[in-house]
Amino acid sequence: MVEREKGKSLKCLRTDNGSEYTSNEFENYCSEYGIRHEKTVPGTPQHNGVAERINRTIVEKDASYAHLKVFRCKTFAHVPKEQRLKLDDKATPCIFVEYGDAKFGYKLWDPKKKKMIRSQDEGEQPIPPEMEEPQSFQEVQSHKDKQSWMKAMHKEMNSLHKNNTYELVELPKGKKALRNKWVFKLKKDASLDLELEQMDVKTVFLHGDLEEEIYMVQPEGFQAKGKEHKVCRLKKSLYGLKQAPRQWYKKFDSFIVGQGYTRTDADHCVYVRQFPNGKLKKLWKYHKRRSQEKYIERVLERFNIKHAKPVSTPLGGHFKLSKKSCPSSNKEKENMASIPYSSAVGSLMYAMVCTRPDIAHAVGVVSRFMVNPSKEHWEAVKWIFRYLRGSSKSCLGFGSSKPILEGYTDADMTGDLDGRKSTSGFLFTFAGGAVSWQSKLQKCVALSTTEAEYIAATKAGKEMLWMKRFLQDLGLKQDEYVVHCDSQSALDLSKNSTYHSRTKHTDVRYHWLD
Repeated sequence: MVEREKGKSLKCLRTDNGSEYTSNEFENYCSEYGIRHEKTVPGTPQHNGVAERINRTIVEKDASYAHLKVFRCKTFAHVPKEQRLKLDDKATPCIFVEYGDAKFGYKLWDPKKKKMIRSQDEGEQPIPPEMEEPQSFQEVQSHKDKQSWMKAMHKEMNSLHKNNTYELVELPKGKKALRNKWVFKLKKDASLDLELEQMDVKTVFLHGDLEEEIYMVQPEGFQAKGKEHKVCRLKKSLYGLKQAPRQWYKKFDSFIVGQGYTRTDADHCVYVRQFPNGKLKKLWKYHKRRSQEKYIERVLERFNIKHAKPVSTPLGGHFKLSKKSCPSSNKEKENMASIPYSSAVGSLMYAMVCTRPDIAHAVGVVSRFMVNPSKEHWEAVKWIFRYLRGSSKSCLGFGSSKPILEGYTDADMTGDLDGRKSTSGFLFTFAGGAVSWQSKLQKCVALSTTEAEYIAATKAGKEMLWMKRFLQDLGLKQDEYVVHCDSQSALDLSKNSTYHSRTKHTDVRYHWLD
């Protein structure tokens, strides 16, 4: 079998001392075909490491159920070219019934021809049934879950009445009433309705007070009897109004300020309250860690990279990613269409934004090819996954040092092989942990490493200025704020107001550091 599969002659065979290998018939067979038979010493499986390691993999690996299909779900069977005309469909809708043997593949029911057919197409993917969402009020009346939908609609209307959202009035002359539409969305429940922590403010937008005079027709199916000709004069904001988010924020802002909180100037979504003792608790004395180990494990399992070999760097130095390697033919694009490139990069980006600044540059590079990725780009994405597998336990740790804000900045030189632009990067730490980071292509083409580092330092300086204001709003002040830069020429340029001929073209916005 080995010779038939590999096309090569078998010269040597190493086995243990099992009876299946020590019989006279087996020895005679090896002698007849010139195969040297080597036997390991009893009790030394390490002498036959390749075979023993494969046995361990077979025993310990998790069973895959990806090949299992959903019974009676909708699927499509391929119609051979010789059985259809040029304009006919290439596939016919069927219902999955059962598995056949290796010869017959799947057994499918063709409802159109009312007969059982067999198919062995590898690309066949059964479509699991999904619950349908009605698109209008009329569809609800004939929907199989009408009672549930109507119950939800009544609940929504009760919320409108409870919050005194509108009042029925005659439409004033010259005014126009806005139309409305019921929007139906299914909310999927987890298995067994298990919840860890959850907080949901229902009908939150209904609490915002409207400042404009807005009229709306009565909701379909809930017109007041005897007042069908009247319209709703909105007293509160309603979902779909462009004013709704801002009116809710103004309502919340007035309430929270009334509770003694002060809105910070640096971030209008952060409120601070000074307690009577006038002291801020020193939270940095307590060690706090932020990790996404479980999330990374789920992502690795989702993209079938859970058992891949770990690597020590976020992106290998041998990767020279460029648009030149992007697929150009339709066949290459079709082959890449089945690869979840965008989904994988999005999963990496979520980890990077939350707790993994170490992959910021690598994720930024692979995200440049979302529109038309190639196999090389996909290999780079898998490389990042392999790095995460080896460092899934890495986390952001806070409390290991004093609450001092420090910044670090760096830049490469023309790292972008297509536009020849450089990449700026910065990272800020507070109390020993990273709190802000970024890796981003520069908007201009730097002509030297000095210029690239200078632009990166400017970006970091602006971030430092904002974080300084934010910490001061929280009552945290320090004597000086430092941004570390490893380019002596960029540091000299920031201190020298007389610009050299090689840097006089640098935009004035970057001389903000002076």
